[in-house]
Amino acid sequence: MTAAALAWPARMLLRACLSGLAVTCFVWSIGAFAGFWTQSGIAGMAEQILQGQTFRPDAIRGLLAEGRTPLLLRAGAPSRFTSRPDHLRNLAVLEMALAEQAAQSSEVDLLAVLPRLQQVTLTALQASPGDPFLWLMLFWAKSASAGVTSNTIPLLQRSYELGANEGWIALKRIRLSLASLQSLPPSLGQRVMAEFRALVASGFELSVAEILAGCEPAIRQRLVDTVVGLPEVNRRKLAENLVAKGLHDLAVPGIERTELRPWM
Repeated sequence: MTAAALAWPARMLLRACLSGLAVTCFVWSIGAFAGFWTQSGIAGMAEQILQGQTFRPDAIRGLLAEGRTPLLLRAGAPSRFTSRPDHLRNLAVLEMALAEQAAQSSEVDLLAVLPRLQQVTLTALQASPGDPFLWLMLFWAKSASAGVTSNTIPLLQRSYELGANEGWIALKRIRLSLASLQSLPPSLGQRVMAEFRALVASGFELSVAEILAGCEPAIRQRLVDTVVGLPEVNRRKLAENLVAKGLHDLAVPGIERTELRPWM
């Protein structure tokens, strides 16, 4: 048999291998692009949720199913993206949105939703233990099911320690903190009051007025009193926004109420 005849099977085998490799690469690229777009969709929705946008529960659940949450991983459905800290965080944000909607709905059992949020958030924290927002989410998830206790308060404390000066986190955290204020130790309560003052000093007077309108009336004046010593422009804007929210009974330090009466 000639050398050419012997080389022919080898060439055919090489072509077959190359063809198989090409098919494998093509299939892998389809999966990679599909995963990329799924991940991008989850990231985009998570960002919009953090900005205050709302989505239908079925739309959120659809992305969670495609993104393979940690609970699905344990059931044997792995995803190449679940080990990425940012992806895990985004999954937790989507789970948080579902839990918040359940808390406002009479048709969904919040206690049935919270365990999933807790586990997804814990998984995200394992990848990003320095994320103050994840600690805040875990505090809310555990407190909503078991109450504000000695076991959940350290989670809120950790959020303050890691993200004391992050405005967008503070706006979300202050609402939860004020709702739990009576159960917090004095040292943490002082941090809550200081955070309220810092929000006013940072120009969030309108948001702060909205927060005051939704918190317990008994603590409203205590919170407003913390702004003493801030620049007049911040105190005046706060006073104007309080009047706009119908909180006429609150006195802002250094601002005369008669100055805020509209012209007749």
